[in-house]
Amino acid sequence: MRIFIIFSLFVLSKITHAEVCKDERTSCPVWSGKGYCDSKHLYGKFMSLNCKKSCGLCLNNEISPNIGECGKGISYDNIDSSPPLQGQWPWNAALYMYDEFHCGAVLVDSQHALTAASCVTNAYFKYDTKNFKIVLNDFQRDVKENGEQVISIEKITVHQSYGDLYENDIAILKLQKPANFNSQVGPICLPQKNKAISTKSKCIALGWGANQYSAPKADFLKTMKISLVSQKTCEKKNTHRGKTIITKNMICGNTIGNEFIICRGDNGGPVACLNENGNYVLQGIVSFGHISCDENIFYPVFTSVNHYIDFIKSKITS
Repeated sequence: MRIFIIFSLFVLSKITHAEVCKDERTSCPVWSGKGYCDSKHLYGKFMSLNCKKSCGLCLNNEISPNIGECGKGISYDNIDSSPPLQGQWPWNAALYMYDEFHCGAVLVDSQHALTAASCVTNAYFKYDTKNFKIVLNDFQRDVKENGEQVISIEKITVHQSYGDLYENDIAILKLQKPANFNSQVGPICLPQKNKAISTKSKCIALGWGANQYSAPKADFLKTMKISLVSQKTCEKKNTHRGKTIITKNMICGNTIGNEFIICRGDNGGPVACLNENGNYVLQGIVSFGHISCDENIFYPVFTSVNHYIDFIKSKITS
């Protein structure tokens, strides 16, 4: 009986402790997005006391039970009305080279991320792994923010058949240490092997790319709603010298009518679609588009992730 009472008190103390780590003010997410969580900021101390969740200050034993659940994010229907904030897409990542933003990436488990093969190699040479770092919970590009996790890359595995015209444009990044999952960092869900995605799906793309070819890359993370198009439609539009350049390993979509477009700098970022449970599933990796970024000429093209499940799982488990 005494053991049971002691155990009950221990469990109660743990639950009570877990409830401590929360935001005390409803405006905490907004303040966090403005950089108030920085310990050197005028409001840094206030934020550390009142906005632990938004500032990513929860310890492992203080976070909620669904931490680490794949595909979490803000409601698709609220994207247009919600201000962009840090931590809205826990699985989104940024790939930096020589400490400068280079490409998008996406976290698939605590120690692996995916990106485009074209981000880490080219026809002439493969970039040195030691020059790359991945930044989780990144929001403002090239600016150090509170709650970010910066992790070096241990190994880069480019798809063995990556080649001309962006075929098999996918690579796996193994992190030197596991990411610390919290309310703002977690994995995305992977799709079912070879299960085609419906063109009626609710999808988004994320990235820091330019909004036109001649413009600089975006300072803050862009969220873009994507309308997928059929394989036949994409094959017809995306041609070179009269022949389609689209293969069965690619999917296409457009952002026409949205505030942002997919353009230079968005490569490697995720294209995620809602499943029946309301979780985001990684259906594509931004691969390439027209040099002008004009979607009326050429649909943006994404690596179709459901065709690479065996590749991903075999390399991650090995």
